[in-house]
Amino acid sequence: MTKPHDRLCLIKKLGLFYLTMNICWSSVQTLELVHQERVSLSAKLVEKSTYYAKVAEDIHVNFQQLQGWLNCRIPSSDTEVKETMDEEKVAAGEQ
Repeated sequence: MTKPHDRLCLIKKLGLFYLTMNICWSSVQTLELVHQERVSLSAKLVEKSTYYAKVAEDIHVNFQQLQGWLNCRIPSSDTEVKETMDEEKVAAGEQ
């Protein structure tokens, strides 16, 4: 037979063991949740990065179109005289 003192020591050791296992299990679950959150945030970051790259490209294209439109409409010193003469011909009904 074992002494009561030995039983108490065994019970304390088992309690400590189960407590340690519980802490380990909780840690594993926490790490899994952190990993899932990291994966989710990474996916969102890639999605937003792709979206903003597309927005930047759209802005660039629109800027290029606007710049081309302005270049066609803002007369330089060479074309100003020709456009004035063309406008006078149109007003007079000539072509």
